[in-house]
Amino acid sequence: MLNLTYRRRWITAILLTCAVGLFAMRIFMPGNYRTGDVTTFQFESALLKDHRRVWVYLPPGYDASQEAYPLLILQDGQNVFDGNTSTHQGMEWRVDETLEKMIRQQQIAPLVVVAIDSTETRHDEYLPERVIQNGIEEGGGAERYATMLTDELLPYLHQHYRLLTGPNHTFVGGSSYGGVLSFYLAMQHADTFGAALIMSPSTSWNNRWMKRTADELFWKHNVKLWLDFGYGEGPTGDFVATVEALQTKGWRIPYDLQVAIDGGNHIEAAWARRFPDAINWLMNDAAFIEDTKE
Repeated sequence: MLNLTYRRRWITAILLTCAVGLFAMRIFMPGNYRTGDVTTFQFESALLKDHRRVWVYLPPGYDASQEAYPLLILQDGQNVFDGNTSTHQGMEWRVDETLEKMIRQQQIAPLVVVAIDSTETRHDEYLPERVIQNGIEEGGGAERYATMLTDELLPYLHQHYRLLTGPNHTFVGGSSYGGVLSFYLAMQHADTFGAALIMSPSTSWNNRWMKRTADELFWKHNVKLWLDFGYGEGPTGDFVATVEALQTKGWRIPYDLQVAIDGGNHIEAAWARRFPDAINWLMNDAAFIEDTKE
């Protein structure tokens, strides 16, 4: 009887210790919980013929004001705000933590951030051309995804949230294939999206598609571009070639083009580290420059 009672107490103590440990990890480990006003809803898309989770970050002071705000739309939403939902468990962009700090310290003007979860059809939706990669056919759905944004999601967001209109106040961003998609949106829909945060883009994809797209432009679009890359991701040659192609077409650092290369890897922690500089450049230092035709 004594052994059974002791064993129960011992098990209870272990369970309590584990619970306290998990709670402490939740509280003290950065990036594993949501900060500020972050909510989600399920969005039904007739174009994509499915529904998915959409995240919404509202800046400090949103509820107390009647102001309208700029909008940033990010891809791979499950990785943006909460490490518990991330593709790589515990790793996230820390967008909410970063914005709460920067907005409250008046480093940047407040903005709304919307992040859209990706699904198993991510490659098809994010890549603009149909190609065979490692024996698998993928891509080609970027324009349909873009139409979902412009014709379905944006009207919904403007109906339910106070948002400024026009490309000078509507931005996109993403990493990896999400960076390729963001570049596509900036090139093909500059009348809707006036800036793109393009993090660790897959510049080698499809025979350097991003560089080829820049090379083939007849004129420079009035769109601001942030591009970054990490030495830990591999050779930088295709990335640098893409940047040089954009400069040839008239993009100028640091006005409507900014480039960052560091030692980071192809992972959320690197994008979280670069995001403060990216959003600061977008909201403070970048400038819209008139289209210049070749």
